[in-house]
Amino acid sequence: MQNSSNNSGKNIYSVSQFNKSVRTLLEASYPIAWIEGEVSNLVRPASGHCYFSLKDEGAQIRCALFRNRLNKISAKLEDGKKIIVRAQVSLYESRGDFQLIIESFEDAGEGQLIKKFEQLKNKLLAEGLFDESAKIELPVFPKRLGVITSPTGAVIHDILTALNRRFPALPVLIYPSQVQGATAADNITNMIKIASERYECDVLILARGGGSLEDLWPFNEEPVARAIYNCKIPIVSGIGHETDTTIADWVADKRAPTPTAAAEIISPDQIDITNSLMAFEKKLVKQTNTTIQNLSQKIDFLTRQLKTPDQQIEQFLLRIQGLGKRLSTTILLSLSKKQQLSERLDVNLNSMLPSNKLQLQKQSVKNLTGRIISSCNEKVATFQNRLHGLSRELNAISPLETMARGYSITRVVASGIILRDSEQVIKGDLIETVIKNAAIVSKVEKINKK
Repeated sequence: MQNSSNNSGKNIYSVSQFNKSVRTLLEASYPIAWIEGEVSNLVRPASGHCYFSLKDEGAQIRCALFRNRLNKISAKLEDGKKIIVRAQVSLYESRGDFQLIIESFEDAGEGQLIKKFEQLKNKLLAEGLFDESAKIELPVFPKRLGVITSPTGAVIHDILTALNRRFPALPVLIYPSQVQGATAADNITNMIKIASERYECDVLILARGGGSLEDLWPFNEEPVARAIYNCKIPIVSGIGHETDTTIADWVADKRAPTPTAAAEIISPDQIDITNSLMAFEKKLVKQTNTTIQNLSQKIDFLTRQLKTPDQQIEQFLLRIQGLGKRLSTTILLSLSKKQQLSERLDVNLNSMLPSNKLQLQKQSVKNLTGRIISSCNEKVATFQNRLHGLSRELNAISPLETMARGYSITRVVASGIILRDSEQVIKGDLIETVIKNAAIVSKVEKINKK
């Protein structure tokens, strides 16, 4: 607004009107501006707002960062710190002060680093260095762990403490490396290549503690990323704190939020292993007992079905006696039939032949009958003698009779083969010797061949 009451026709503003007009013009001309400078005269009143000047070699601007914005920014403001601010250009009307209303800011150095980070990240992403298909699976039970880090920092102590708590039996090989500074990236790259070429470990941890973006920058260098990608050994990254993310984390086969977490990912928990082994042992014992019980029942059944040598001999004797009775019955039946035939012939002869011839025939029949009877008696005696001989032979070949005379049967326990030759057994075999009333298990210590 303007005051036009002056007679000269000049446009005359009040101070408030002019400051408001200038503020509107500034905010319209520069809605958002990015400005780089050095922080000075930083003031933090009780209100929670921040007031400071942003300066360079030739000028300075007053800045205001209100509490609602400050609480959303993780970076810290310090006098003398170079920052890049995202701000709205404005005018503080009450005092007529030209100022910047800060919306956000970042470290001036970090701004360039973040740009480089994004460029390298996009490049390696396009080349496939972050692909899951390129990552190597971690061993479940590593034989040796390699750690690439500073040998004097707190990180290696944290890793070793975690390993000692979880799996103290795991050997650790340290590849000492710088983890900060201008030569750190080359040093890290060299250690990764050495570990891969030597192949002394089956898993590696690449670790360092927390720090600023500049402190962690060696892990964002391209040579480090490519060394991780080309390493033949799987690598777990444990770099900085949980909120820190580096290019190395993207390329690594596994990312851990902290060095201690990396050690926990690598190492199996001895308590879990012990519990698993105990559960497996319990299951194995149960299965073994069940198997033994089933086999015992099967053995008992087979034992009841198995006949002893005495029972087998008794069955043979009963069978022989049955055969002898059948033979005697057959012979007697045959004699009876012949006798009946003889009697019929005798009758026929008597009725058909003259008396003298009949008498001769009778005598012949009588002689024949005598011979038949004699022959049958001889056959019966022969069969009886043969029967007795077979019985004696059966008793002679009976295992029990043989063992009763001091002999034994020896078999190999593992195969069940009866020993008949020294080539069937070797030193250390278990053999079972069966005698009349026992079975003796022995171990072969020496073989004297004759």
